[in-house]
Amino acid sequence: MRIKSLTSIALLISTSAFADTNQVNNTDEEKKDVVDNVMVVTAQRYEQSAKDVPMSINVFNEKKLSDFAVDKSKDILKYIPNVSLSGDGGFMAFPTIRGIGAGIHNVEQSVAIYIDDVYQGSPRSFGMMLLDLEQVEVLRGPQGALYGRNALGGAIKYVERKPDEFFTTDVDVSGGNLGYDLVKLGQSVPLINDKLYSRVSVAQRNRAGHIKNSENSDLGGFQDKAARIKLLGYVNENVDVQTNLHWTKEHASTANYLSEENVKKDAHFNLAKPFFVDKYNRGIDFKVNYIGYDVDFHSISSYNNYGFTGDKATGNFQPFPTLSQWSNINHKQFSQEFRLTNKDKDQNIMWTTGLFFYRADEDYQNGSQFSPMPAMNSYADNTTTSYAMYGKADFKVASPLIIGLGGRVTHDRKTGKYHVENGGPMYKPNARGSLTKNDFSPRVDLTWKLTDQLNYYAAISKGYKAGGFNVAFISPEKGKHEYEAEKSWAYETGLKGVFFDERLSISSALFYTDWRNQQVLEYTGDTADIVNSKKSKSKGGELEISFIPMSGLDIGLGVGYTDAKFSDYHSIVDNSNANGKRIPFISKVNGTLYSTYRFDYGPGQIMLHSDLAYHSKTYFDSTNEYAQNGYTLANFKVGYEQNKWGAYVFVNNAFDKLYRQTGHVEYGEKMAVIGDPRTFGVQFKANF
Repeated sequence: MRIKSLTSIALLISTSAFADTNQVNNTDEEKKDVVDNVMVVTAQRYEQSAKDVPMSINVFNEKKLSDFAVDKSKDILKYIPNVSLSGDGGFMAFPTIRGIGAGIHNVEQSVAIYIDDVYQGSPRSFGMMLLDLEQVEVLRGPQGALYGRNALGGAIKYVERKPDEFFTTDVDVSGGNLGYDLVKLGQSVPLINDKLYSRVSVAQRNRAGHIKNSENSDLGGFQDKAARIKLLGYVNENVDVQTNLHWTKEHASTANYLSEENVKKDAHFNLAKPFFVDKYNRGIDFKVNYIGYDVDFHSISSYNNYGFTGDKATGNFQPFPTLSQWSNINHKQFSQEFRLTNKDKDQNIMWTTGLFFYRADEDYQNGSQFSPMPAMNSYADNTTTSYAMYGKADFKVASPLIIGLGGRVTHDRKTGKYHVENGGPMYKPNARGSLTKNDFSPRVDLTWKLTDQLNYYAAISKGYKAGGFNVAFISPEKGKHEYEAEKSWAYETGLKGVFFDERLSISSALFYTDWRNQQVLEYTGDTADIVNSKKSKSKGGELEISFIPMSGLDIGLGVGYTDAKFSDYHSIVDNSNANGKRIPFISKVNGTLYSTYRFDYGPGQIMLHSDLAYHSKTYFDSTNEYAQNGYTLANFKVGYEQNKWGAYVFVNNAFDKLYRQTGHVEYGEKMAVIGDPRTFGVQFKANF
């Protein structure tokens, strides 16, 4: 059996998730290690082991999230193979999975973001601070068969903690260099025994800037605040109702105009008035859950209002010393989802079906001024209305074989209005448009249980994302008001296995994606236009390993390879042929290596954690002229833990690596946003 297991391991050649099943005769402490390593997911809308899901999926549970010091929704993604962040300039962060993503701040993303089953439509809402985070699931590849909108590249699910049945209090306090401080408080209060429970959570996070500014405050600092009020009520033993009121506000001073010559550790700005960004996200979610004997029913209603304001900035920008820019965005969305899931006790047929409605209204204002010329402003109003019906069924054809069939029918309607003041012949003065699109996105997959320890899977799926309208300073010669819908066909195959009494988990995948009408952001100097690449492609694979060699020690390795290129595209910047060029903001190779070791010391345990995250060379433009070379970031954390509390010391970017988070070329000038320097501090956590 051991030889057979080792042979199975040798077959694994790419990625997916950490998984385990649930048996083993070990000591109590060893069993606890295995349980902590088990990942139960709801990627297919019902609970199952990650090993049994026929797709590449990565999962971080609450314990791992704490060990990796995740404060914001974007933080965990740097540890996941074949996931990249573009536009991560302190106030924007757009995920890409396997090379599929938008990386554009004024367009819906190609990776669907869900927070507690609620679809997040605004591209700028991602990256904000989350409270009571319990689990993160990253699903690679098109997910239209089961997820709301725009899951062309995949989906990221954030699961938050529910109110506890008992009176509990949680405290998380940190402090460090650059004036860093973080305070999180959470309290669960039972209001009516067995009937109504509540939880209130608040957080505040601050840090001073790390880039020197000669005329004003330093740049790169932030002040974040967040609050949640959750109510959980039980109508009867089968029906519960959940309400979630949430509010987040962020303020940041940014340095998006750092010229390439100033990308250095002693970089200085000379801005009389830096570019300050304010964001808020507030809303209410309302869920009704019926847990029946054969079928579960879920109703999810949500209203969210997201706002973004970039205050006017002035100073020594390059190449225009007296350039000022500003931006205001307001996004309102309402969504309603109804979902049914059966519960076949023998699991011969497991199915999920649902209806989804989405409405979004967005207002944009963008402005700039080249003194002493008059200020120019562009205004845009866009609306989106979308209806969808989806479903997927998994059939146990034979004892070792499961076939999955699914799909999504989508109807999208969008309207857009655009107007520019004082633009002159440089910009299109007015535009108005509407588009209607219907789409069917099927999915077929199979899971073959090769042994009790090893599963093989394969999948074919279609991805879809609607087109839209440009909203800021459209070039009359190079840009267009409307851009087209994206479509893709994705092919994936992989192996997932658990070995040696659940202590070794290996998962792998190979993929190929044929991508049509990719939506691309191009900086022409005068404008930032969204255009379409007729053909693009992405291929590669992943490999992830999770190993518990001894009690208390958890070791993980993840490697991703993505070769994403344009196949039929001419850049509108200079009409150059971009065929064969790498798609911007995507590392060809990224990977992570981590270890966490806990061992008894006195009445508690000492915790030692370290992690490395590597990203290979990443281009910032379609012509592949501007790039960040490969780099590695190292983080360390040491702590002492007892049953109800823990105290820690941490250091991030321990070797003070200088790197560009993102960049772009404007008027021939290379401009960058540099990443955080070395930061360190202490943390105290308690629950009682």
